[in-house]
Amino acid sequence: MKPELKTPITYYGGKQQMLNAILPKIPPQHKLYVEPFFGGGAVFFAKVPSEAEVVNDISHRLMTFYRALKYDFADLREKVDETFHSRAQHKDSGEEYDAGKELVKDPLAMAWAVWVQANMSFGSQIGSGFGYDRSGKCALKLHNKKNAFTDAFQLRMKKVTIECYDVLKVIKAYDTPDTFFYLDPPYVSSNQGNYAGYTEENFRQLLEACASMQGKFLLSSYPEKILADYRKRCGWKVEDHEKTLAVDGRRKEAKKKIECLTWNY
Repeated sequence: MKPELKTPITYYGGKQQMLNAILPKIPPQHKLYVEPFFGGGAVFFAKVPSEAEVVNDISHRLMTFYRALKYDFADLREKVDETFHSRAQHKDSGEEYDAGKELVKDPLAMAWAVWVQANMSFGSQIGSGFGYDRSGKCALKLHNKKNAFTDAFQLRMKKVTIECYDVLKVIKAYDTPDTFFYLDPPYVSSNQGNYAGYTEENFRQLLEACASMQGKFLLSSYPEKILADYRKRCGWKVEDHEKTLAVDGRRKEAKKKIECLTWNY
């Protein structure tokens, strides 16, 4: 299934590699699409727009980027056009990002910082080092990202509700029989990147919310024992996919993981 759009930011933990498995499972019979753990929004941008849509993430800095995408795209695009593959610009963006940890004073500068950090950092992990190589591939990748950063993203966000709120409260607020939730929480048994601290208890609370949900959900995760217990108890459907993780500087060979999809319809 060809994606409608590719996400404007390459985000750590994104689901670009799982789109062929996820998109066909989105039920056509829904009116409201809700993504409580938005991140890079790979699924949202790839899917056909729904009648109503809500995107949420607890990172106020990340959601500042999406608000700029919706309301201030022309100015953000101008800043992106002036950006090149540069260790100095990566450093500047990191300082801007860190300065907004408690309060974002300049939303446009923060939106630019998020774009640079996501697209220029090693492993696409915001806050990590400058990503570079000796073949020019990193510079070319950034060049292509700039060319793809068009007003199609502003149009895509036009009718979308943007939240920055507690996940369980978002689920409760928008749960109806006509709601479809795509859930991609931080994985309990993995490196959680900028979402470090998401515990098994947090995951259990999410599964409890799923168990009492009026709407439909599709959940991405690793095969946790607690999830197996809920699957059995609630009769949820499951599909496992072997996923090859990228090789990093500490590994000589690619590592494989099982990516689980769980749904209630």
